[in-house]
Order: sequence, then structure tokens, then C-alpha cells
Amino acid sequence: MRLLWSSRSPFVRKVCIVLHELHIEELVERIPCTVISSVEAPKNVLSLNPLGKIPALELDNGSSLYDSRVICEFLDQEYGPVLFPVDKRERIQHLKWQSLADGIQDILLLWRSELGRPHQGSADIRKAFERKIRACFEHLDADANALSNIQFGIGHVCIMCALDYFDFRWSGAGWEAKFPTLSLWHSQTSQRASIIANPFTDTDTDTDTDTDTDTGAIAVTEPAFVF
Repeated sequence: MRLLWSSRSPFVRKVCIVLHELHIEELVERIPCTVISSVEAPKNVLSLNPLGKIPALELDNGSSLYDSRVICEFLDQEYGPVLFPVDKRERIQHLKWQSLADGIQDILLLWRSELGRPHQGSADIRKAFERKIRACFEHLDADANALSNIQFGIGHVCIMCALDYFDFRWSGAGWEAKFPTLSLWHSQTSQRASIIANPFTDTDTDTDTDTDTDTGAIAVTEPAFVF
């Protein structure tokens, strides 16, 4: 299998963590690629995903899967189940966390895109993003004990990607002091081998985006955002 990959994309990282948890990293070749929404997508991306986004996974039979949620569930069905619980209630809880975390990542990517516009874009839009992120962190902090008391799964993977991406692009925001229960859970889960093995990194050959943004390849002033 071949994975269209970027070291900056939180959604690609999600897939890579799942590969590690399933112990199948050696089955997948990572293909570095650059995707910018304001520029025509590379042919190799469009051939696997007509939306021109990453991650996209080419299967051994030549077919492709796209959207991190679809890819992760497929992998767990084929090589698990490990991360998607069989128990209905636990499964729904993990899917709720996945939706929340993926939504956070969408907001953060759009936020960075807004900051790349002239004069850092609209102040009203930036304030709206800030309010949503604060609300999401409050919700996650309230769920932190539940996260600690349920088997590691796709919900944990997604939340770690969201929190780590926030730290990657908004370092110094001080969320740890504001949300100590969530911070403790994050610190403990950060020691997991799959998390350590798949860090965010800046390179000259990839971008953040697997959604409708144009970040990474443009100059973006990091936001002065403090909780």
C-alpha cells in the first residue's frame, strides 16, 4: 500500500499512528507530497483522491481510500479490531471524540489560512475561531477522566493529534495551566510509542493541509493566542 503523506498534516499523522498501533507500518510506503488548495493539486494526488486532499491510501489492488476517518476504519477492520471498539456504547464514545478532535483540526487549519491573508484576515473570524477552540478545550478537559478510564482507541488518537497540532502551531498558548486534567492525560498519553514515533515536523517538501486551506507554503504569522 502507498500513503500520500506529509509530516505537517494532523490528519496524515492520525493514519500513521493507527498504522503503528496495528503494527503494519512496514506494509505502507509513505509518499511525501505537497498539497495547497490555492494551487492545482499534483496529478498523483488527484489520481487517488479527486478532491485533491491528503491523506489518500492506494491499496494493493490499485483502488484508493481517502479521508482519514475512512482510511483508519478500513485499516482497523482489515488488521484489527484494535482501535474501534466492538461494544456499541464505547464505539459511539470514540466516534464522538473523533468528530470533536477532527473538528478542532479543521478549525486550526482554517485559522492558519486566515492568518495568511493580508493583515491576518478578519478579526471577527479569528475571534470566532478562538471562542470555538476554548469551548472545545473545556469540553475535552471535562472528558479527561473518561479518556483515562476507557481502552485506548481512535478517539484518543484523534485527540492527541488535535492537541499536538495546537502545540505545534500555537506553542505558548498556556492551555496546560488552564486545563490541568486534560494536560495530565495528554502528558501521560504522549509517552505512548505510536505517538512518539510520529511527531509533527517542518520540512520544505510538505504542507499542513488535507483540507480547504493554503497553509504551509505561505508566510503565516503565528497567532498571539493565550488561554
